[in-house]
Amino acid sequence: MCYKDLKGDIEMIALSIAGSDPVSGAGIQADLKTFHAFDVYCASVITSITIQNTQGVIERIDIPSEDVKKQIEIVLSDMIVNSVKIGMLPKKETSITVKKYIENKYTVFDPVILSKNGYKLMDNDNIDYIKSKFIRDLFLITPNIREAEILTDERVSSEEDIKRACEILYERGAKNVLITGGDLNQIDILYNGKNFFEYGSKKIKKTVHGTGCAFSSAIAANLAKGKGLTDSVEIAKKYITESIKNSIQMGKGYKVIDHFYNLKKESERYYVIKELKGAFSILEKENIYDLIPEVQSNLVFALKNADSSRDIAGFPGRIMKVDKKIETIGSPEFGASKHMANLILKVMKYDSEIRSAMNIKYSKRIIDLCKRLNYHVFFIDRKKEPEEIKKKEGESLKWEIEEVFKKTERIPDVLYDIGDIGKEPMI
Repeated sequence: MCYKDLKGDIEMIALSIAGSDPVSGAGIQADLKTFHAFDVYCASVITSITIQNTQGVIERIDIPSEDVKKQIEIVLSDMIVNSVKIGMLPKKETSITVKKYIENKYTVFDPVILSKNGYKLMDNDNIDYIKSKFIRDLFLITPNIREAEILTDERVSSEEDIKRACEILYERGAKNVLITGGDLNQIDILYNGKNFFEYGSKKIKKTVHGTGCAFSSAIAANLAKGKGLTDSVEIAKKYITESIKNSIQMGKGYKVIDHFYNLKKESERYYVIKELKGAFSILEKENIYDLIPEVQSNLVFALKNADSSRDIAGFPGRIMKVDKKIETIGSPEFGASKHMANLILKVMKYDSEIRSAMNIKYSKRIIDLCKRLNYHVFFIDRKKEPEEIKKKEGESLKWEIEEVFKKTERIPDVLYDIGDIGKEPMI
């Protein structure tokens, strides 16, 4: 069920049967990138050549079913695949051909019926065949809301409707049904004939090309690696959510997801830690002992598109004063800072380019010097901080940033206060 590469490492193999997208946002091209992101080798069979870009589909050129058959046979004569992902099946003849070769395989079917701009990618007689015969004994089918409505002839406008649609598709023969609810409530619902499993995420206000292809491929990739269905869906859900958040504008139309965001993120994490270590070495060499406040300092650096403290690195235990020099108890780590991490998260909502900050002891001399150097310096009066904010741990810095932006509509280079009762002055 697998092969070994030159290093002797085991590689899993998947097969994608789908249409071709010339801008590589969806279809076979997106599938290949997704499988590769999960370290799964992917063979491919093309069912149709779509004429499209990021703005929409304008035409399709379907591959004759006999040629689809030849592609499948030549692949399966050479490789034993661990999972199959099926996307665009334009014609009934194509579906009949494909069905013969997917029996008893981990098959994930993403029924591509309409493009985002409304172009029909599946013939009507094929829709009927899919409903009545093709989905029988399929391991998993993953329609979105609109596709579920077409395949069940039912209106889907609530969570209960999604569950009912799952039951209908299960009754028609699918072993497992996953309906993606991004257009409705951001909840995807999986049904295995006995239990419902819900996979939620925060609403992301983006319309992105190729999400269904990547999501179903991510599930198939994890199935190929031997993971169970519920775990595979959970991993794929996290992957597609992050991919959408990190989507990129490549053309004039819809954004496309970044299939390799996870690999880029890991390399970026290494870069962030390396930069923080280098920065501390400079501060240590310059011996900034006199700049460390009584509450100690921290220096933080966030990943691009950070959305929690886990995406922000800082020094555990802060930067401390010890014997007239600065020290830390360890190397920088992600999630090590709370207060400064919250500050940067708030700052990045207004200016995503600002990803690093440090707090130091207040000094009028430093403020005057910063002004002479033409830094944008802003004073915040802590005495005006609302009592309800003061009582909440970690909320003061967020409030300060909100106040700054209300008045200047930009993030300053230097933000300072002269303290309050029980509050140390700070820059």
